[in-house]
Amino acid sequence: MEHLEIPVEFQSKLRRRLIHQDGRTDAAIIDALHSHFPVDSEKNIWGFWHSGILSMPSHWQRNVAQWVRLNKSDGWTVRILDNCPESPNYALNFIPAEMLPQCFIDRTVDGKYVGQHSADFVRGACIYQHGGVYMDVGILPILPVDQICWNQLVDPTTPYEVSTVLSHGTLPVNFFLAGRQGDKFIKRLNDMFLYIWKGRTNCTGVSQHPLLAPTLIDPNTGKFIEFPPGIADLADGVRMPDLVDYSMQMFCWSQLACTKDLNSGFDGVEYWTEKTLLFPRVAEAHRREEIVNWDGPRFFKLLCLRRHEEARLESPDDWKSAHDLVWSILADSAMVKIFKAAQLFTSVTLGMMMERPENVELDNVSGTCQDRLRVLYSHELKGAPGRVLEVVNFTGYVQAQDAALINTKHLESVSATSKQAA
Repeated sequence: MEHLEIPVEFQSKLRRRLIHQDGRTDAAIIDALHSHFPVDSEKNIWGFWHSGILSMPSHWQRNVAQWVRLNKSDGWTVRILDNCPESPNYALNFIPAEMLPQCFIDRTVDGKYVGQHSADFVRGACIYQHGGVYMDVGILPILPVDQICWNQLVDPTTPYEVSTVLSHGTLPVNFFLAGRQGDKFIKRLNDMFLYIWKGRTNCTGVSQHPLLAPTLIDPNTGKFIEFPPGIADLADGVRMPDLVDYSMQMFCWSQLACTKDLNSGFDGVEYWTEKTLLFPRVAEAHRREEIVNWDGPRFFKLLCLRRHEEARLESPDDWKSAHDLVWSILADSAMVKIFKAAQLFTSVTLGMMMERPENVELDNVSGTCQDRLRVLYSHELKGAPGRVLEVVNFTGYVQAQDAALINTKHLESVSATSKQAA
């Protein structure tokens, strides 16, 4: 394997590994994951692909293979659940039926987001049932999950119980979710999500549901609130109701974080402000924004750029951008979340570019910047021992949401309704 020198400006943030953690090929790792592994600890990394891991596009399979390489030596077991009853990783082999909506069990989920919402159904349920970390298959990991959050979740001297990503200081994002087995916040999040899906097969119009509408509709105007600052640049002309329909689990989290259950004493505000370990989306998962500004085609072009001297001479600006992109991700990010959302956004994202027929396997070409990124972090480099993720302070957001958007009497009825649903 090519031995690359760490640029001077990144030498304080990276060091070389002494040994390879897993020398198997991607294909060998994926084939091994097509097996049933009984759960024997909380150290589980969960993912989902509706039709099974072997049918997953190769670029997502390569991500999952890296999950194994980075975390196996720390005692983690990776599982990609599916909705295929004959599969060894059928979701109901791990999750009780009562924790899943009927449309998932009957395999009648329809609409534009079948895969996305099927993944939403299992992410909270498997964490509550067994503990661990759920990651979307679009995550290309840089740090092991112990370092990202798990060491703090299991440390009795910290207050943290769950961990996820915070977008622009306002919205929890569920592509990465971690929690201890039996966590009461995750249980209520799953109960709320399950209740909203009762009698449904798709998400159309869910933004009008009484459990969500109070946080989304301005009581003075009766209209949907505008996107919070920082979210509008991601919306790309999408209507707020459509975004809520697509991302309803995230909005369930926001609602639950502002809810106090007067019957049980559960305090969502306390959980949100004191027991949730969040790290910022841009800094830790979407650092490429600083260089490519959500330009999917440009990001793909940079990743596919050859590293040889001729490429640097032909396109010096692109070569410099690609160099900065790769090394800043390696040094300063926990992961790369490859964003797709093809049915929601009109702009072309990196995930869309990777799935175009003419681009299949281009992310796996030896000698490219993508190859450098993938090989270095999984085999040769790791973050410096002192690398700690930034932790976000969100108390002010909860207080602002509670004052501006939440109707207290309605929340009391929500608590009662959620309790009945559970």
